[in-house]
Amino acid sequence: MKFEKYQGIGNDFIILEKDITKEEVRLLCDRHYGIGADGIIVNSKKNGLPYMHFYNQDGSIATMCGNGIRCYASYLESKGEDFSKIDTLSGIKHIKKVGDKFRVDMGEPTVDFTDKPLLENINFDAVFTGCHHLLIYDDEKKYGKDFLNENSHELEEDNKLFPNGTNVNLVRVKDRKNIEIMTHERGVGITLACGTGASASAYMSYKKGLVDNIVNVKLLGGELEIEISEDNKIYMTGPAKFVYKGEI
Repeated sequence: MKFEKYQGIGNDFIILEKDITKEEVRLLCDRHYGIGADGIIVNSKKNGLPYMHFYNQDGSIATMCGNGIRCYASYLESKGEDFSKIDTLSGIKHIKKVGDKFRVDMGEPTVDFTDKPLLENINFDAVFTGCHHLLIYDDEKKYGKDFLNENSHELEEDNKLFPNGTNVNLVRVKDRKNIEIMTHERGVGITLACGTGASASAYMSYKKGLVDNIVNVKLLGGELEIEISEDNKIYMTGPAKFVYKGEI
């Protein structure tokens, strides 16, 4: 089985040309016994467009991945294929190359709720940006990796609120142009970066009046630029890098 590996600010993916089983996804993503990755992208076609079929590390299917779609666009570019429109489970995404980075039209998000108490004394916002995201604002740095690891599973698997699961983000607003986030992704765990999480966090921060419409989002693995347009769309700009290819 031939593969190529890409990463977007540390969020890494294996790209394949044919579909595989859930068990094979888990094995290939295992960092000790397989290649190692946060997820797998299968290069497919749907109605004449490239289709990003995306698996999380645990073999579950994700509707969208922000860093993944930039990596997939870079993969298509390397093959001489058109990457300007890519279909996903959350709809067609429009992409353009800006310098050495990729700019993705993430579409218009949906706010599920704001300031809802899901844990004792902690309120959450919920935003859908191709994937569901819970946000907790942590400007006082009360929480961190231990909090995410200890509480995310309970929140992610709340079937009443999110039948298909969700992701959990800690958000810290630095100033009007900069925020920091840390994301616990459903089916993966804490990752170095999450593009849909960065989009959700920047969007909600803008709607709360905390930041400007163009925001630099710092994640554990690097930075993304998120822009909220006048027509309420989110645009994500960031790098995508080829790592290596091989056969297993």
